Amino acid sequence: MGLQSKDKDLARRLPWLLLLAIACASPPAMAPGPATPATVEKYIVMIEGRNLIFASDGKPKRFGFSTTRDIEARSPEEAGRLAIESVKQDGELNRALLNGPSDPPRIVVVESVRVDSFETYRRPGYGYIFYADRDTR
Repeated sequence: MGLQSKDKDLARRLPWLLLLAIACASPPAMAPGPATPATVEKYIVMIEGRNLIFASDGKPKRFGFSTTRDIEARSPEEAGRLAIESVKQDGELNRALLNGPSDPPRIVVVESVRVDSFETYRRPGYGYIFYADRDTR
């Protein structure tokens, strides 16, 4: 009879023992963990450059430009930084610049717009629109 009593006691405890085993094997639901990184979103970033010195008709002249970049980033600020960096890394643009270290170009974000898809706003390339820069500083 003692054995039957122990079997009944074990059968009554078994669901609780299983729940305890599962709880010990799983992390707590409210356990602190690393912060979830922000979602990467799509941005179209409009950039303006001023004080770019290029050779024109054999003489150095000041120019400005406007351009846009499609950027995937976690915030509009990050999108702006990445867009400016992409312009600064443009080898062809850098090779043409005549600016000295004491008179660098100025590149700023004019606007950053979050979009759902780049396809909807597809433009014909990543070129620049240059204009004569009347800024004499």
